[in-house]
Amino acid sequence: MMSINIRDYGTWDKYVLLCDEVAGLTNHERKRVQGAFSHLRQVLGEKFVIRAFKEGHPLFGTLINNVAITRLWLARFSDALQALREVEGFQGLLRRIKRSDQFAEGSSVLDVAFQFHSAGFKVTFDPQVMVTLQGGEKRLKVPDIKIVNEETGEEIIVEVSILEIGAAFRESFDTSSFSLRLFTEVLQLAGLTIHARMSDAFDEDCVDEVFKNLAALSNEVTRAGKFRALVDQYIEAGIAPDSNKAELIRWATEHGIGDGFTGPSIWFDEISRARMKIRDKLAQLPEDRPGIIVIPATDTMLFHYYNIGLIINVLSEEISRYPKLWSVMLSHNHLGDRDKVTKVVVAGSHKVVDKPLADALQRKTAILRNEACALPITKVTQDKIERAFS
Repeated sequence: MMSINIRDYGTWDKYVLLCDEVAGLTNHERKRVQGAFSHLRQVLGEKFVIRAFKEGHPLFGTLINNVAITRLWLARFSDALQALREVEGFQGLLRRIKRSDQFAEGSSVLDVAFQFHSAGFKVTFDPQVMVTLQGGEKRLKVPDIKIVNEETGEEIIVEVSILEIGAAFRESFDTSSFSLRLFTEVLQLAGLTIHARMSDAFDEDCVDEVFKNLAALSNEVTRAGKFRALVDQYIEAGIAPDSNKAELIRWATEHGIGDGFTGPSIWFDEISRARMKIRDKLAQLPEDRPGIIVIPATDTMLFHYYNIGLIINVLSEEISRYPKLWSVMLSHNHLGDRDKVTKVVVAGSHKVVDKPLADALQRKTAILRNEACALPITKVTQDKIERAFS
């Protein structure tokens, strides 16, 4: 574990100077990042870095990780704070962002609000709305965001909530670390795609062995530029270059294996919890205005273990029960090619958008439209909402 000397990393000036050492940034990007540090210094405070170190604030880990992808993320974070600084309710959100225990949720709300703001919506944080409970009682609620299309006067209430790894998933065994490690350290960096199915025999005792075997298989695929497969008592896995996946798809189809990882029934916990998250957050949405629930799911294996079609089918059926809900959006950040363009896949009334964010970082968003929503939204506003995520 790296030892951190706070005297070396406890000032904003240090991070500005370190920008010159970051590989992979253009001159324009480098100046943008340096400007971001100056702005963050003003917004978060001169002594924020030292306090973040002492409290274990999540942002401190990003600050000391001096690579292009984190510098560009910080630049986007700064842009969002700058763009939304005059928005009603911003100071309350900023207080959440400064707190180590509320940063994850606070920064997620900021990011979603920035997307809507960039698409041309007027944004308000922590609006007050009246919600009708199941027993008919009226109660005041404070959802995360209100967006207004000033062209039409339409208001939409947005609730943001992170999907985290479920308890059942963790208690079973920590295969999430195995899968995330394989994706981030091997597959994504090499531009490879995997279709794999874990057997019931797969558990924590075989993780190291399977990881080593799959890493070796990945190296062989990279050298040969062709599809290769591994089948043993623990896993059936096929790997191919992103640019040459036809044979992988044929093999996976023949073996009944979907995209990414599939495994024992415990993996369904991820989709089940997404469904419960939707039900929980509905309580924050009023009946007189359409609602949107945004669920960042980067820290889970939702997009890795499940075919996107399965996610859409299960959750679109769930949201069709709620007439005040216009859409649910599930997002997942992942590594991709730096020069990738935005890709959009249409599945009926739903869309999956994969767009570049910074450096090699991409965001995949599944936009699930509720055709049963009883609160209509004009085509102009619908297009603007989709533009926020594409």
